[in-house]
Amino acid sequence: MKCKGCFSRWTFCGVFLLMPLLVNGLYAQKEYLYHRSTADTFFMHKHYERALDEYNSALFFNPNDQQSLEGRAMSLYKTGDLRTADSALVHIFRAVEEPSPEMTRLRAMIHHHRFEFDEAIASYKDYLRMISSDHPDRQVVRNQIMRASTGLRIPGRRMDVMVENMGPDINTRGNEIRPLFSPNIPERIYFSSNRPGATGGMTDLMGVPDTVFGHYSSDMYMADLSGGEWVNIRHINEDLNSPIHDLALEFSNQGRVLYYFRGFSLEVGRVFTDTFGIERSEAGKLTPFESPFVPELGDQGLTFVNDSTILFASNRPGGYGGFDIYMAMRRNGKWSEVLNLGPEVNSEYDELDPFMTEGGRELFFSSNRLSSIGKMDIFHAHWNPETKTWSWVENIGRPLNSAGNDRFFRISNDGNTSVFASDRPGGRGGYDLYLAYFRNSWEDQFESMDSMIVNALFPLPVVPDFLQFDADWVLAFLEKKKEVPEGIPPPVEDEPVEVPEEIPAEEEETEVFVIEEPIEEEAEEKVEEVEEIEWVVEPFYYGSDGVILFEDNIKKADRLARILRAKPQVKLKLSGFSAGSSPLHLDLFFSINKAEAVANLLIDKGIEPERITVVGYGSQYPVALNQINREPYYAGQEANRRVVPALYKNGRKLEGVELRGKLEPEAYLSSRYRDFLADREGGYFKVQISATRSMLNVDALNRYSHPEIERNMDSEFYRYTVGFNQTYEGIRDFRDQVRARGIDGAFIIPYVEGKRIQGELIRELSGIFEELKHLN
Repeated sequence: MKCKGCFSRWTFCGVFLLMPLLVNGLYAQKEYLYHRSTADTFFMHKHYERALDEYNSALFFNPNDQQSLEGRAMSLYKTGDLRTADSALVHIFRAVEEPSPEMTRLRAMIHHHRFEFDEAIASYKDYLRMISSDHPDRQVVRNQIMRASTGLRIPGRRMDVMVENMGPDINTRGNEIRPLFSPNIPERIYFSSNRPGATGGMTDLMGVPDTVFGHYSSDMYMADLSGGEWVNIRHINEDLNSPIHDLALEFSNQGRVLYYFRGFSLEVGRVFTDTFGIERSEAGKLTPFESPFVPELGDQGLTFVNDSTILFASNRPGGYGGFDIYMAMRRNGKWSEVLNLGPEVNSEYDELDPFMTEGGRELFFSSNRLSSIGKMDIFHAHWNPETKTWSWVENIGRPLNSAGNDRFFRISNDGNTSVFASDRPGGRGGYDLYLAYFRNSWEDQFESMDSMIVNALFPLPVVPDFLQFDADWVLAFLEKKKEVPEGIPPPVEDEPVEVPEEIPAEEEETEVFVIEEPIEEEAEEKVEEVEEIEWVVEPFYYGSDGVILFEDNIKKADRLARILRAKPQVKLKLSGFSAGSSPLHLDLFFSINKAEAVANLLIDKGIEPERITVVGYGSQYPVALNQINREPYYAGQEANRRVVPALYKNGRKLEGVELRGKLEPEAYLSSRYRDFLADREGGYFKVQISATRSMLNVDALNRYSHPEIERNMDSEFYRYTVGFNQTYEGIRDFRDQVRARGIDGAFIIPYVEGKRIQGELIRELSGIFEELKHLN
């Protein structure tokens, strides 16, 4: 007979045992819903990092929640982490039979940012097939397909310009925008940012304090460049920043007047002037800028060409669509009517952030027209003096432009350096500031605006006929009277000028130089005995346009990668040389950039970054003459534009390696590279003056001999060295001279056979190179 109580007891025991599981399940469900809801709210308020943390927490309690997986992928994309976002998408696409339209569009955007334009177009089209015919984003995505198609047509990465992020000291998770070069201090930059610590704290869109979901307003900041690093980042002036948005727009009057914008949003507000750096008589008094620039009419992006000429963008009525570029000029104390720059410059889309060089011949602006490759791209137009119009606008190309928004482009007074803001992936978040270095200067930045350009754009009033002066009539009258006005001397017959007999110029003495690295006969015999084909390396040559990654060099990289994979204990040095005539700091940086391009190619082929060192020497050590009798020698220039590989093991150059290079006639070779190699056959010393994340431009590079840039590919720092001496005593004296000239942190670096050594290698090699014993 069954026991009725037993059943009840077993039921009670089962419920009792399952209770913790039920409680845990309910707790997990509650926590999952809380974190997902919080994540959605943070995402809606554009706090993407905090949203990402909450989505990760939600997935901890519910790993398969589709909404949290998609939110996480989108948050990763918004924070610029394309690689992890792509991995998250792969997981989503594998987990579901049919991914959502939003994830399909996200995949397209990731392809677009990677410049994988064919794949982006295909994914955009997949998205269009998934949404309704009246979806509000349909035309937006069609436009993105057109822009991706533009990316297919535009040539690849420009090699005459380098772009670098200004680094974590300048850039934050907020937006850094509106950069300005100081008109008087080359090492100073101004910008605006809504970073933490901005005046007024975090507020919502209505200006109400909100420390959870709010954002900071933009303040004006300044920073100084010291030793290649941006330091002393501070508010531009505590009195000028307010709890609402403050943007530094421009300087005029040789930097003595600052024009700045103040408003509750970045679009609507007023422009004020401040006698920048001069004590104001009435603290807190605002001086409005009276001009045709009126933000209330939709004007933004004010820029001064000079003290009497302004540029700005506006969506005021009468334009060609969206925002157009306008110009105005002040004559005799009065501003002209605003001038739309016309259909040569403006389009049916948005043109923003105009910048014009000092001479008025080069115009730059950002636009989202369909000839961009992403969103807002930087475009360039040139003034044509023949037609008195702007040339056809061209996309300035990569690497300045990205698939994101690239804005606020400006050129510094040196004509080579530019700055702009971009929200491209890979930055710190939001808009970051970037520097770009052009190999060739924008010469018009050194000129003053030509009156012909001024009069073509803003013609002078026509003088009535009865007030015009007829010079031809006066001359005819004087000729008829045979009279010469008093005070004007009579004309004098031109006397023949004796021209000296032309003396032929003496032919320039040509230097003799060997291109190939000297290899002793014993080494060549050894090469034949040991893996002859594997132990031949060749320089990587690049064109005058800077392009280095073409088919022949890719094949050379394949052969070099095979050697390095077969010999994992071997390390590689890539030495970049140029034939350029750019300023020294640019020449050095461009040459190491070419070595970096080859290094990255090898890294893509599986070579570890820590095995590769790159060095930039610029044009100091040519293998051949760049000129003969003051005429360009193009074959020599081709030979000089090179990246030379060298293999090392245990701190010594590897024996039995043949370096093959271009052969030039003996009479056209230069001795400088031969001397360079001979001097570095043994041990020697140099002095390091700086290690920076960006290009260094200091007097020491021009003051001292043998400047070089060096970088290990597993590090982000560029190490700058100067000087050369084979004795420790000599380099110590040189270091002391460098320190006495203000570089207190200068220190000695030992080298053996062209490569920096450190640590245990110094002790091991000091038995061979005695001067190294001074460092033990």
